[in-house]
Amino acid sequence: MSSIKFSTTSSVEGKITTTVHTTMWFDTIKDEYHNEIATIISSPRKVKVSSVTKQLEGCKHYVYVNKDTGVPVGMEHEDYGEIGGLWFKGKTLVDFDGCGCLPKAIVKTIRALGYHVPRDME
Repeated sequence: MSSIKFSTTSSVEGKITTTVHTTMWFDTIKDEYHNEIATIISSPRKVKVSSVTKQLEGCKHYVYVNKDTGVPVGMEHEDYGEIGGLWFKGKTLVDFDGCGCLPKAIVKTIRALGYHVPRDME
C-alpha cells in the first residue's frame, strides 16, 4: 500500500487562507510484466487530515492549528521549514520554542486568528 499527501485550500476568510493537508492511501495493481494497470483508492476511512495551516495574505509563514480544536500549535516558514511549537492557556500565548523571538508575521497571524500574544513575546 502506498500513500500520497496533498493540500487543498479550503477557504479564504478575510486575509487568512486555511489549507487542509491530507494523506490518502492507495493500492496499485500491476500485470505480470509489472505494468501499472489500475489504481484503487482506499476507502474514505483511509483518507486522513494530517494537518491544517493558516496563512496571512502575502506572508511566507504558516501557523499550524489543531485540526479538531483550531488552536495554533506550531509555526513554519514556506522556504525554511519548521520553526517551532506554540502553547496557549485559553486564548493567550504562554510559551513557544524553535526561535529566540517570534517572527512578526507569526504574531500577526496568531492575532488575526483571535489569540493574544503578550508584548514581551514579540
